[in-house]
Amino acid sequence: MARTEVPIKRVSRLAVASFLAAESVAGDTVNGMQVVVNDGGTLLWVWSTSGAAQTVDMILVATVDFQPAGPVVLTIPANTETSLIGPFPRELYGNVLEFDVSSALLSFAAFSLL
Repeated sequence: MARTEVPIKRVSRLAVASFLAAESVAGDTVNGMQVVVNDGGTLLWVWSTSGAAQTVDMILVATVDFQPAGPVVLTIPANTETSLIGPFPRELYGNVLEFDVSSALLSFAAFSLL
């Protein structure tokens, strides 16, 4: 099954860019998530409705000593309503940003800084 696509907006320093919670997508614990355009200046906006800590596992595409690198595990603390994560260099995370989540109580959107 395909990963759930996270919506992305380009950010201009001369304009206000925002997401409403209704524009985000809920975490897909079965299929995982993806941002189809990672330009190296991509930020993830995370909205949590969980009272417990949750994790986001960012998938690395780089290798270390010819071995695949494991995911970068990020913890969203309990009672944290919104967080920003990133940016994600393309040489480490790829042109498509893929990640797995621990809960559907996390919602996601993305911003491009470039």
